[in-house]
Amino acid sequence: MIKFQNTFIRRGSINVLKNINLEIDLPANIAITGPMGSGKSTFLDALAGRIFPFKGKIVRPEYKEIVWVPRDYSFHRIVGAAYQYYQQRYQAFDSEIGPTVLEVLQNQVKPIGSIDEKSVEVPDPTYSLAEIHLVAKKMNIDHLLDRKITTLSNGETRRTLISIALLKKPILLLLDNPFTGLDTDSKKQLKQTLNGLPSNGTSLVMIADFADLPECMDTLIY
Repeated sequence: MIKFQNTFIRRGSINVLKNINLEIDLPANIAITGPMGSGKSTFLDALAGRIFPFKGKIVRPEYKEIVWVPRDYSFHRIVGAAYQYYQQRYQAFDSEIGPTVLEVLQNQVKPIGSIDEKSVEVPDPTYSLAEIHLVAKKMNIDHLLDRKITTLSNGETRRTLISIALLKKPILLLLDNPFTGLDTDSKKQLKQTLNGLPSNGTSLVMIADFADLPECMDTLIY
């Protein structure tokens, strides 16, 4: 159960959400729509525990069970601080520079500026290969595991980011405009993969244009 009880949330000095009263029973697949500037991303941030009400209350499941996928669906987001190093190397040399999709999923990205990669100690794998392949197949990136992150398309990068979130086994996955910037084929592929998530025990809360919503969405918040 998620509850917004007389909730007011500010961004700076501006009251973005005012007196929100809402109860959501899980499992549910929730689409958030509304005009630009209406507070959709603020609502999602509050649900993720990234911002807090200055008045009222939000009751939600344990934070570790809610996974928020950043609205920056870019290569930069995947490798974090290592982005600039890998991107510069990629531009200067070739597409073989940088971590593979598997290394990213296993949280085994090598430190920035590694010269002798064989001498670098990386963390032990975070997940079993069985877990990796199960999620990768679900998100249709199983054929990309040996590819370098620098070679992925926008759609492939986006599905990789969502795979990172799914490996954490969330009961609730929060997505902020995951279809923005994708071409028609990439949108279609992402919709197909997202449609399969609820059957595996993951509920979705998603901000998206109405025309882009997957068929699995069963609740609409305007």
